[in-house]
Amino acid sequence: MPEFVEIRTEPEEEKPELDVPFELLNLDLLKPHEELDPNELEAFIESVTGSGIFWKAALISKEGYVILDGHHRWAGLKKLNAKVMPCILLDYINNPEVKVYTWYPFIIGSLNHLIKVLENIKEVELIYENNKNVVFEMVKNMEAAFGLIHSNSNKDFIIITGNDDPYDLQKIIIKHLINDQEIQLGYIDTIKGAEDLISQGKAVAYFVRRAPTKQEIVERASRGKVYPPKTTRHSLPFVPKKIHVPLEKLLNP
Repeated sequence: MPEFVEIRTEPEEEKPELDVPFELLNLDLLKPHEELDPNELEAFIESVTGSGIFWKAALISKEGYVILDGHHRWAGLKKLNAKVMPCILLDYINNPEVKVYTWYPFIIGSLNHLIKVLENIKEVELIYENNKNVVFEMVKNMEAAFGLIHSNSNKDFIIITGNDDPYDLQKIIIKHLINDQEIQLGYIDTIKGAEDLISQGKAVAYFVRRAPTKQEIVERASRGKVYPPKTTRHSLPFVPKKIHVPLEKLLNP
């Protein structure tokens, strides 16, 4: 199946473009908090080696030096044996202007096949529930990794749980979905957007999940653990201006 798609339904609000100071930080100092998409990683490497210019500073939390935005730039530079990366350090945990949301995975394909895939994942337990509010509440309380929502009135919704950490279960589930040839995985920014996809027949189901808190993100990264791809979606009150740092300067600072 084609690679996953990303859909934004909420228009980006107008934000000032600021010339924010950055600094060159040692790559080994920085801690990722999400898994990488191999295609995005290779696309970055191709871009930066082709142009010879690094143009977008990574966003890093002052608490624990966690990468908030820039995972593929960080991993790509490491692969190129660079030493440092341009970074903007942010006050994070207690800064109300930095917000964290999540992306909601959705499925294009057969609902019956999707359910069969889930039933065959040995690490998860499926609980069938006809009340959507119960599904949302269990996800909100982290009693479930995912809730599967669809529009087929002949089938219950599904609460997906198990013995592992909910985010580890999400990683297991997403890997199964990515590797399946009969369904396509996508991501959308809001539950309303996901509901619209279902009602318009553009997707058969979506997964609801709870966004991690900023404290959880820093704590998990400090333990060397990462979330599934596209678990977090950070929002800032400004847009950093592009930079123009020669790649050579990052390879030989």
